[in-house]
Amino acid sequence: MKILFATGHLPSMKVSQAGARTSYGFCRFYAGSHEIHLAAFATAGELAVFDENEMAIFASWKIFPVSRFTRIRGILQELDLPLPIGARKSRVFERYIRQLQTQHHFDVVILDHTALFQFAELFPHSTITVGCAHDVLTQSWERRESVLGGGLKRNLVGWERRRIQRWEDQSFRSLGLLVVHSLKDKRYVESRFSPRREPSVINPWIHRTSLVQDATGLRKIPNTLLFWGAMDRQENIDAAIWIAKEIHPLIRRKVPNAIFYIAGNRSEKLKAQLAGCKGVILTGFVDDISALMRSMEIAMLPLRLGAGIKIKTLECMDAGIPVITTEVGAEGIDGIDGREFVIGATARDLAEAGVELLLDKERARAIGVAGQRIICQRYNFEGKLKELESRLYEIASS
Repeated sequence: MKILFATGHLPSMKVSQAGARTSYGFCRFYAGSHEIHLAAFATAGELAVFDENEMAIFASWKIFPVSRFTRIRGILQELDLPLPIGARKSRVFERYIRQLQTQHHFDVVILDHTALFQFAELFPHSTITVGCAHDVLTQSWERRESVLGGGLKRNLVGWERRRIQRWEDQSFRSLGLLVVHSLKDKRYVESRFSPRREPSVINPWIHRTSLVQDATGLRKIPNTLLFWGAMDRQENIDAAIWIAKEIHPLIRRKVPNAIFYIAGNRSEKLKAQLAGCKGVILTGFVDDISALMRSMEIAMLPLRLGAGIKIKTLECMDAGIPVITTEVGAEGIDGIDGREFVIGATARDLAEAGVELLLDKERARAIGVAGQRIICQRYNFEGKLKELESRLYEIASS
């Protein structure tokens, strides 16, 4: 097949965002047996780590830089579009897609990230349009709305959430096939929207620490907790600050020498907000996050915002670290609370779980082993991509 992969972020194994690694894994797998062309937006942070060698898998590629200016311009060009969608509106991108189609007939176009679904109308009916929703935006904005009190801000967020829901409903109907990253997202879509076909579920790509080394047998830094993620995402900022200011102080009442590590791109920018928080270390960007993960005793991932399956939760489980999280952080992941991970709703719940696992090493190890086992057994990225490939052939022949 001849495939166009159009994406809202640079697909790369070097980018800090986990979704970008899933996108690159997607392309790398299909490039083994198909001709793939790439058209990708890229932020300044993504361009900073751009490696042209990674582009060797593509028959052709073109990168479109994204900045605050281009986002605002896109929103103003099409005021009817919801804000997250308009931020990727680009007439330059549209012209390139039209030009590319004068040179190639694509059997499949994969529109990676929901904002790219707006470009589905550029393709003829003979091209199968596949939309990959890393997050269902309606669900993400519902959560954003739910944590706000009353007043104007909540009303504005609610108004935008309704615009997003109407837009997603229309987009999901127009796509040849919708792909989501968890069974829970599939059920959510089917309960709220009317996609043309039953959505496919593709587990996200994760760095398989368990295939490199058994993390449970490594020496740990005593009484350590880890949160990691790109600090240009609001859900990560919210979780890191919640731990440092509310959860970690409760843990240190029982475990005075407990240390909380915040790792990830731009984590150092939280320094001013966390001034005065004791026992907190901001690492900034870490070259080998898997090595840091394997040295920690606990992964504390109390996410309250965002939507979709959380790759950081999957990767920590795969590393054999016991994970303490929330319903949002465990969303879409196979597992049972208290066996493969521990779920808490409040700062006190999460702190009590942290104290218990720091003091009870055997229970912590058992949860880490159980979490790692379920990832090894049930999360087969390549297997799911083969299933999607077969489904695309079926659609093409129908």
